[in-house]
This record gives sequence, structure tokens and C-alpha cells, in this order.
Amino acid sequence: MAKSDFESAQKRGVVISKKLVAINAASALGARAINIGVLIWLQQHLLRRISPEEYALYPLLMAIMICVPLLTTILTSGLGRFIVEAYARGDEGQVTRIVSTMLPPLAAAGLVVLIGGWALAWNIDHVLAIAPAQASDARFMLALLMFSAALSVPAAALSVGLYVRQKFVLQNAITLSAEVFRLALLLVLLFGLGTRVRWVVVASVVANLMTLLAMVLISRRLIPVLRFRRDAIHWPLLPKLTSFGSWNFIGQVAHTLRSAADPLILNSWGTALDVTCFHLGNLPNKHIRQSVSVAMMPLQPPMTAMHATRESGRLGRTYLLSSRYGMWMALAIAVPLLIFSRELVVLYVGREFLAAATVLALTMGLFPITYTSLTLPNIAMATAQLSRMTLYGLVTHVANIALTVYLVRGLSMGATGVAVAYFVTGVACQPLFVPLGLRLADVTFRQWLYETVWLGIAPGLAATGLWLALHFIVQPSTWLSLSACAAAGLAVYVAALFGFCLNRTERADLRRVWRHLRAVLSGRTRAAA
Repeated sequence: MAKSDFESAQKRGVVISKKLVAINAASALGARAINIGVLIWLQQHLLRRISPEEYALYPLLMAIMICVPLLTTILTSGLGRFIVEAYARGDEGQVTRIVSTMLPPLAAAGLVVLIGGWALAWNIDHVLAIAPAQASDARFMLALLMFSAALSVPAAALSVGLYVRQKFVLQNAITLSAEVFRLALLLVLLFGLGTRVRWVVVASVVANLMTLLAMVLISRRLIPVLRFRRDAIHWPLLPKLTSFGSWNFIGQVAHTLRSAADPLILNSWGTALDVTCFHLGNLPNKHIRQSVSVAMMPLQPPMTAMHATRESGRLGRTYLLSSRYGMWMALAIAVPLLIFSRELVVLYVGREFLAAATVLALTMGLFPITYTSLTLPNIAMATAQLSRMTLYGLVTHVANIALTVYLVRGLSMGATGVAVAYFVTGVACQPLFVPLGLRLADVTFRQWLYETVWLGIAPGLAATGLWLALHFIVQPSTWLSLSACAAAGLAVYVAALFGFCLNRTERADLRRVWRHLRAVLSGRTRAAA
């Protein structure tokens, strides 16, 4: 790449730094860990105090809500990518032109979401198979969720500053503060007004609105040119932005319909217990994927900058390493959850929800396969080549939905059928994505097989033997014995990772981190003395 291009990227704040990405990823995982801790307590608290019919309202309404962003994906998905590219090249005028051009259509789309969402909320009992006693709660919850979603649409153009400047630590601090507020408000509502599922939505919406306001205000301070100016509107930009967004829209439609279809199919041809069991069994899968995705998010601006400044070799290495790191994070949790799925579900919510254990095992079993191409979306976004990945994703999701309908409606397999369809289509379609990732990253199959697949799976393979032995010998039946079994295997996992899977550069990085921590700790000790 040209030296001036790299200096421009550094100057404008799109820093290509392994240390910065690591710090941002660690802060994201910390915030997610707290969120998941709250969720674990909340699910158990609700299931012990409300009926499955009332509990099922939440996953059903959230299945509707994940479809809402589809209405605006074409308008919003290109914002971050093209603003990062313009900012990396030092083109402040282009940043203002992008924001000014996109804000009017985004505001109109937000109004459509609000009006259409409230109309849907009013008629929700005609759309979903819900008990008449739950209709008023469903209307109230969906109306609040739609209000929050409508405001987030125009705000998308003004809140990308933290993303562009890679201020993910600050972004996670904002999210964490909102999460603490959400928990406090939720506790007040649950214990002050009674345990009802509607309070989960009330607390979440209030916290989301606070987060949205903070993101907009801070983004504007970080990037003052992130503003609307009527004379900066440049309508010829719109086709470029929406063309990129169109492929993203198709991919999001397929993914969202597949995700939303699961509880809706169970609602149509299963029972409320099926909806609840699938929701419970799929929660670890959902949150592991979200956590790893959040940890990988800091990679997107530097990967886009690498492409913009023509660092193709560095981009390929990042693709291999980041997929491997994501596998290390995911498999440390997924493998023990797979092996001890039955024991975990029985201890957590009881034998009534045992079908959730099958869902949990099948969804966890897919991680070693699909995560070998974990950062394919990142590199496709960075290189603005979404078409083929989107088409392959469309094939996968359509096949998934078709198989799910057959297993649930035709064979009456309930929640287990949904999980079987998810696993089978994931395994069958993964060979489509591997060659595409290698081509976009410009790396060889041999490099990928060793640096991502083998090194990524090796710690899990080393620990699986011990976890299986403990599962059959100990047969854990208490939280203490289950935790001890998980911890023993995790110790082997970590030992294998640090003993055999790190390369020379990674070991040198760890030594620098260790020296820095020792220096910080010794400095604090001297200060305290």
C-alpha cells in the first residue's frame, strides 16, 4: 500500500492495531458476560413464577421484532462501511454527504415502522395464536418495542461515530451502564408490581432509549462532520449506498426469516411448551454467537481500512487468526454444554423442559463446523463483496425453513425438530462458504486447514476426552459437581491452548501483556505502601 494512504488512515483515527482490537474485544466480552448473567437469573425467575403461555409471549414478540430491521437494512447497512472508508481516506466532506443524503429516507422509514408497528400491535391477537388473557400484555409490549425500533432508524446515521473511531470500550461502557440501569428498573418492577413478562420489555425499552441517546451525542462529539446539512445532500450517492445495502438486505431477510420462523412455526404446529423449550435450549447458542460477534466487531473498521489502503496480505492473516480466536472462545463453552446438556437443563429448570437439552446439544454441536469460516461476513463487508455469500446464505436458510416445517408439521417433532433442521442444514451447506472465504482472504486451503481448523479445534479435542469421562463416571447431579466437571475439562482446554496452539508472535504478545500487568500491579503495591 502507499505510505500516504496508511498515514491518512492513522491520522483520521481508523487505527490498524492488534492491541486496540484486543482491548475493544475484551471490553465487549465483559459487558456481554454481565448481560448473560442477568439473563440466566431472569429466565429461571420467570419460569418458576409465570405460566409457559405467558412466558412464550416474549420469544414470540421478539421473533416479530427481529424482522423489523429488514425494513431499513437497505438504508442502514452501508452507513458504517462507507463512512469508515471515507474517514480512513480523510474525506470529511464525504462523511457529511453520506449522513445528509441518508437521513431523510431514514426518517421516513422510521415513521413507517412506527405506524405499521402500532397497527400490528393492536391486531396482534389475530396474528399470533395467543390466549385471550394474554392479548393486552402482547399489545402493550409490542407497541413499546415498535416505538423504540422506530426511533433507532434515523438515529443510525448519527450514531456510528464510536464504531468509526473504534471507541468500543466507551461504547461497551455505555451499554454496561444501560444494562445496570435496566436491571435496577427490572428489579423494582418485578418485586414492586409483581412478576410479569411485560416488565422485561418495559425495562429493556427504557434502557435502549438511554443507550441510543448517549450514542448519538457522543458520536457527534467524536466526529463533528457526522451531521445533517441540507446543501450536502447528494442524491447520486444513494444508489451506491443502497446497492451495497441491497445484498445485505437479502442476506438479512434470509437470516431473519430463518430465526423468526422457528418460534412462529412452533406456535402454529406445536405447543407453548415447545416454544419455551426451544427458546431455552437455543439461548446458549444465541448468546455465544452474539458474544463472539461482539468480540469480532472491533475487527470491522481496521479490516475495511486494510482493504481501503491495499494491505491484502495483512487482511488475509487477520481472516485466519480471527476465525481461530473465535473458535477458541466458542468451543470452550460449547463443548461442555453439549456433553452436559441434560444435567444442565434438569438443574436449571427441571425435567418438564427436558426437550431443551436436545436443542442445546444439537446447536452446540454445530460450532466446530460453522466457525471455521467465522469472519467470512467481516471480510465480505470489508471488500464490499457480499453477493455470493448472501446467495449461499439464502440457500441455507430456505433449506432450513423447509426442513423445519417438515419435521415440526409433518413428523410432529416439536422443538427437537427445529434443532435437527438447524444442525443438518448447517453441516450440509458449510462447504459452500469455505472456498469463498479463502478467495476473498487470498489464502490457501492448506493455510486455512492448519492455522484455523486444526489449531482452532485442538484445545477442544484435548478437553473432550476428560469431559466425556467425567460425564459417565461422576454423573453430576448438583451444581457443585457439574461446575467441578466443567472446570476440570476447562483446565485441560487452557493448558492445551497455551501449550501447543500459540505461535511465536502470540507468545511474545502474551509475555508483553504479562510484563505490563506486573508493572501495573507492582506500581499499585508501592503506591499503597
